[in-house]
Amino acid sequence: MIKHWAFAILAAASLSGCGAVYDPKGFWDNAAFWDEAPPPGQGAIAAVNHDDWSQAEKLGTEALRRNIQDPYAILALALVYQNTNRAPQARRYYEALATTRPQGLVTLGRGDAARTLSIAEVARINLAALDGIPAGQTPKRTSTRPSAPTAAGMDNVILRFQTLQRLLDEGLITRDEYDARRSANLPALLRYSSGKPVDSGLEQPALPPGEVADRLQTLAENLRQGSISDEEQSAERTAILDGLLPLSPARSAGSAPLLDTEAKSAAAIDRVRRMREAGIISAADEEREKTAIRARSQSDRAQAAAAERARAEAQAQAQAQAQAQAKTAAGSAAATALTPASAAVIPPAAPVSSTPLGGGVGIRLGQVGSDAQAQGLWTVLKEKFPTQLGGLSPVLGKASGKGGFALDAGPVADRGVAQHLCLELAAQKQPCAPVTLP
Repeated sequence: MIKHWAFAILAAASLSGCGAVYDPKGFWDNAAFWDEAPPPGQGAIAAVNHDDWSQAEKLGTEALRRNIQDPYAILALALVYQNTNRAPQARRYYEALATTRPQGLVTLGRGDAARTLSIAEVARINLAALDGIPAGQTPKRTSTRPSAPTAAGMDNVILRFQTLQRLLDEGLITRDEYDARRSANLPALLRYSSGKPVDSGLEQPALPPGEVADRLQTLAENLRQGSISDEEQSAERTAILDGLLPLSPARSAGSAPLLDTEAKSAAAIDRVRRMREAGIISAADEEREKTAIRARSQSDRAQAAAAERARAEAQAQAQAQAQAQAKTAAGSAAATALTPASAAVIPPAAPVSSTPLGGGVGIRLGQVGSDAQAQGLWTVLKEKFPTQLGGLSPVLGKASGKGGFALDAGPVADRGVAQHLCLELAAQKQPCAPVTLP
């Protein structure tokens, strides 16, 4: 089984260029989590360390039952979901960590190459690595927009250009061949400043430099010995070089990846830094690309903020309309009204039974001042969170110790499921708490 968590964590290790890039297992063998007192989530982290995903999920879930904000348990569960083809859940947990920015630390790498990062930083890096994975699918890119490279993919890119340089140094290709293939693939490296990104497949695994050189040398020797013709030698040589860096790479179907978050912009800048340190781009290339990244990030983040404002305004308008409709409907109290005494079910868009839920576990979504407000709020929340609330029924009960009423929904299988739902809703800034239903 491929460890999908490994490539994301390697992105963190690669920030310092340490040896852990080539030793995914070394991350957990040399990781240390700590706080003033060992949090319960460390048991789940230890299970992840041994690739025991089932135990890690069990311990992480138990830790969240004791403390729904335990960052170590959330991180462990995110890694479990990322490794068991549940990318949407993993993304929500990483988003929760990136939003709350817990103070816990994790140490990556070995010996002198070790680097300490915050849990929030690991979450942000993993979010960037998960970017573009469609809901319900395994980590596979289907969008026409180029994907952000993983750490391992970036190593392959660097290796290809270094191999091309070696072939030039050893006289196995001409300067013209070197310049032509490098220029053709440079837009795949300088995605934001080139203006014409290409999809060369450079992040796919490449042959070791020595093997490429040996193949070209063998072809040249076979040609000298007369065992192959000029045409055969030329065709095979071209195929080898095209497999390394194609002379005519395919034009990308989309633009460069979006830079609508600080984490994505930082990852793009770090990618350029790594290429410069590896010697595959010039200092001038580096500066032009960084300038283009900053400009693109400013534009993308402004557009994202505008889209969020528009979404919030539309939501507010929808909520106002729903509340107005609910007030009108409240005149028919015999059909739809809810009273604290009966704890009747709040009717959604379609009629539902007025029979109380009869106990069990649910989630509390907020407090309201009247049944009309409850109906309006439920309509808005049902539209906003169809995945989380689609199978639940609303109920209005008396808020304990406070004025007004409590809007609850349920039932769910158990308290663990309720906590998971609340975590997903909290990641999207919706208040939520597990509750026992009337």
